[in-house]
Amino acid sequence: MILDLEKPIFVLYVDASAFKDGDTFDKFRKHFTYQNCTTWILPVQGETKIELIWQGTKYSSDPGIVTQDPALIHYLHEIIDVIISGTEDQEIKQSLRDLKLRKILN
Repeated sequence: MILDLEKPIFVLYVDASAFKDGDTFDKFRKHFTYQNCTTWILPVQGETKIELIWQGTKYSSDPGIVTQDPALIHYLHEIIDVIISGTEDQEIKQSLRDLKLRKILN
C-alpha cells in the first residue's frame, strides 16, 4: 500500500451492526470514496463516527512538515500497520495506545 500524504486521511468508525451483509458495506464504501482524500472504514462495536487523522500536506499551512520529519512518516506507517493487522476493535485500540505510549516515552 502506498500512502499519499498530500491527501487528508479520514477514519470512519462504523458500528459493525450496519454491516450485516456485504451490500451494505459496498454501498457505504462507494458513498465515502473521494479522489481528494484517503478514507479508511473500520467496523467497531458501538459509536459510529468520523475522524480526520491527517490534514494532508497539500492542504496544510506548513507543507514541508513531512519532508522535514521522517519520524512522522514512520509513525504514520506504524499506525497503518496496527489498523491493517488488527482483527478486533479492542485489539486495535490497545495497539494504538501502546504505540502512543512508546512515542511519549521515547
